[in-house]
Amino acid sequence: MRNSQQPVPVLVKFPIGPVEYEWTTGLGCVTLCTACDDEEKFAEARDRATPRVLAHGTQLGSYDMAWVVTERLAGDHLPRHMNAAMVTELMTRVLEFHQAAGKHKPVAGRYKSPDWSMLLERARHLSHEHAIADFQQWSEAIRHVLKHLPSLQARWEARTIDTWCHGDLHVANALRRVAPGCTLAAPGDGPCVLIDLALVHPGNWIEDALYLERQYWGHEEWIGHVKPVSLLARLRREAGLPTVGDYNELANLRRVLMGACAPALIAIEGSNQKYLKSALRHVQEMLPMVVH
Repeated sequence: MRNSQQPVPVLVKFPIGPVEYEWTTGLGCVTLCTACDDEEKFAEARDRATPRVLAHGTQLGSYDMAWVVTERLAGDHLPRHMNAAMVTELMTRVLEFHQAAGKHKPVAGRYKSPDWSMLLERARHLSHEHAIADFQQWSEAIRHVLKHLPSLQARWEARTIDTWCHGDLHVANALRRVAPGCTLAAPGDGPCVLIDLALVHPGNWIEDALYLERQYWGHEEWIGHVKPVSLLARLRREAGLPTVGDYNELANLRRVLMGACAPALIAIEGSNQKYLKSALRHVQEMLPMVVH
């Protein structure tokens, strides 16, 4: 797209699902018109936490097919090995996303939780088959979680639903914009932008932070030993947003549930031995903290 002979590089994406379409357009639309300075108006939206959308629709020719035209994010994604400053930048973007999503649409509904019982039984089967390292410790840990599963599950389901969560927060979904004054050939170190909004769902504000944290179990040094939940809690307080209830206990409860299911998710998530050892440690240390 052009204004005053200045190109606006774009990305055309199709087809996209209804959730991704709703949130990409709802948070990113930028109105451009011939009667105003398009380039200036486009730049005004530079601080958005999600890609700026220049055009969109739900039909493509004679087909019912959703599509969007967004700004082209030519910068790199955040590196797998981050330092504390990068993690802070990413979690700040997450906070901005939560705020923008809440303004766009009131939080409503509930997101279907995993089938914890099925996953735990699968994990226990793998431990009984000696298919994982430390299988005896895993078998014992999973047995204890299953014993308390009704209470743990009920308390997780009773959590406060107060946020539209991104749902897929990892570094490949955090691309950098072209920095002001730079070019596509040399994009510079622009701000990161959250992409791929297909899994946005109603939840609790801790969920995105826990999602990021869990990817680094066993490799905490790769995020500068930063604790994403504590960091996001601080950012929320600084922004005047609430952190209702004992979020640390709720976070530990979720860590226990996800940690105990880790052996069942090996094939899906490609978990390595360091991750599994860290998951087992989380279950062993935190289950006594959350059992009432």
